[in-house]
Amino acid sequence: MDDYLLIKGGPFRSRIPYKSITRITSTDKVLSGHRILSSRDALEIFNQYTFFGSIKISPQYKKNFLGEIKKRCPGVMFED
Repeated sequence: MDDYLLIKGGPFRSRIPYKSITRITSTDKVLSGHRILSSRDALEIFNQYTFFGSIKISPQYKKNFLGEIKKRCPGVMFED
């Protein structure tokens, strides 16, 4: 099992170690910050690794994505 979250969007890729993820929130503020997304139904992943301290993504299967994050990062905080 990998120890990082691989985020892909077009030619861009980011690897965020699971242990650096602190909080995940739902967001519709997609015009600011570091983002790799294609939808306004987005998640903001706060971590200690990316330049701005968070990255905004829009996973294709949001419910499945959150389930996997819960398994791999049991201490992460989730906010709606």
